[in-house]
Amino acid sequence: MSDIRLVVNNDTGEVETTLGKDDKISRKNTTEYLKRTTDISDAEFVKLYLCAADMLSRADDLTIGSMRVCLRLLQYIRYDTGLISWNNGEPIHQENIIHICNSLSERTVKRALECLVVNDIFAVIRRDGYVSYAVNPYVFMKGKRVNKTLEKMFHNSKWARLHETTF
Repeated sequence: MSDIRLVVNNDTGEVETTLGKDDKISRKNTTEYLKRTTDISDAEFVKLYLCAADMLSRADDLTIGSMRVCLRLLQYIRYDTGLISWNNGEPIHQENIIHICNSLSERTVKRALECLVVNDIFAVIRRDGYVSYAVNPYVFMKGKRVNKTLEKMFHNSKWARLHETTF
C-alpha cells in the first residue's frame, strides 16, 4: 500500500496535489490562529477546572496548610493514574510528602492531607503497608482522559456534581 494520498478536486475530478506520509492539511482558520499565537512554555501543567477553583476559593473548611500541601503536590500527579507519584510511577507515600512539604511541620502536613481527603480532593490509597494519595479528577488532572478506576473513586463527590457532563 502506498503512503501517498491524492487531493482531488470535487468538481473536476482532477488530482490537485499529493500528500506524503508525514504531510497534513491545515485549514485557513488554523493557520491564522497559529500565526497570531505562540507557545509560552513546554513545561508540564495541571488542569484546574474553573468551577472547582471557585468552590475551592470559598471553602471555609479548607485550611491554608491544606491548600499549600495540595498545590505543592500537583506537580506529582500522574496523567495516567491520577496518583501522586514519582517520575518512575512509584506512589509517593505520606512519609515522603512530609519531606516534600518541608516548610510545614509534620503535624500540619498530616492534618492538611486529612482535610484534603475529608473534602474529597484527595483519596487515600493503602497498599503494601504504605499510604499514598490519588487526586480528584473533577478538581485537578493532567491529560484529557481519566482512568476509569479513578473516576469511579470520585464520581459521587460534590466536585463531580459541579460538572454538567461526566467523563
